[in-house]
Amino acid sequence: MTAPPSSRALFAVLALAGTLNGGCAGAPREPAKTTRAPRGCADDFAPTGSLRSDLARLATRCGGAYRFAPLTPILIATQDERAPADAYSFQVRQPGACYRVYAVGDRGVRDLDLLLRDGAGQVLGGDLTRDAFPVLPPRAPLCIPEPGLYVLEVSVFSGRGRYAVQVWGDQRSIPIK
Repeated sequence: MTAPPSSRALFAVLALAGTLNGGCAGAPREPAKTTRAPRGCADDFAPTGSLRSDLARLATRCGGAYRFAPLTPILIATQDERAPADAYSFQVRQPGACYRVYAVGDRGVRDLDLLLRDGAGQVLGGDLTRDAFPVLPPRAPLCIPEPGLYVLEVSVFSGRGRYAVQVWGDQRSIPIK
C-alpha cells in the first residue's frame, strides 16, 4: 500500500488537471486554477484584514440564501507556503446534509486553498482560485450522501500569515442536542 500524495502536491496536480468540482453530483467541473475564476458570492469580496470579521462577512454573503449555520468553531492558525497543509476533521451525521466551508487569510496570505476528503481519502472538492478567501464548494453547497468522518485540508499556497476557517451547514447538519 502506498502513502497518499502530500496535500501540497495534490493541490498542484489537481489545479493543473482542472479536476476539482464542488456541489452535488452532475455539477460542472471547476476550471483549472486561475487568477479569478467566476465564484458568484465572493466575486467582489474585499477582505479588511480582520480574520473573524472577514469570515463572518464571507459566510453571511455566501451562505445566507441557504440558511446555513456554523457547525464548527472558527479555527485560526498560522501557516506559510513551505508548510504542509493543515488538516481538520468533522463528522457528518445525516445522509444528504449540505455544507460549505469558508476561509480567509490575513494580508500576508496571497493564496489560500481548501480541499475536502472523505474518510477513505478520496477528494470530494476543492477551491483552488488564487485568492485568500476561498469558498468550498465555490458555487453551491456540497451535499454529502454518506455519514462519516471527513477531512478538510487548508493550505497557504502563496505567502505567510494567519487564516481563519469554519464549516457551515443546513438544518440536517446541525447535531441534535
